[in-house]
Amino acid sequence: MLRMVLVKIDFLLRTWNGKYLHSHQKETNMNALLSKLSDELLIHDITDPSAVLGALSDHDLQMLWDFVMQEFALALLIGTDKNSSWCDGKLVIDANLGNIHLLQAAFYPVKLELQRRGHRYERSTLRR
Repeated sequence: MLRMVLVKIDFLLRTWNGKYLHSHQKETNMNALLSKLSDELLIHDITDPSAVLGALSDHDLQMLWDFVMQEFALALLIGTDKNSSWCDGKLVIDANLGNIHLLQAAFYPVKLELQRRGHRYERSTLRR
């Protein structure tokens, strides 16, 4: 069962990734942006408007959302592949937890900023 789930996730990620052009420069920019967001979250509450995210255009915020979603999915996939098991019908992931928690922490403020701006948070059709 786990193998089938992994194969399905891997297929979805490969299909989704094939639609976009990867750019090392953009990934570096996104990582720098996430680092600034992390620093801000150490000082401010997640429910406060973010100065880091507030400074982004709608297009850049949507690109960040896409990046966080993709990296979060990859972190979960890696953790599942390295060490996971089923317990009472639930998948328990016990690897790659640092990356999973980091991206989970980034997920919520970006989602809240999209909601503040009245956007639906879904994967966009924007090209990277």
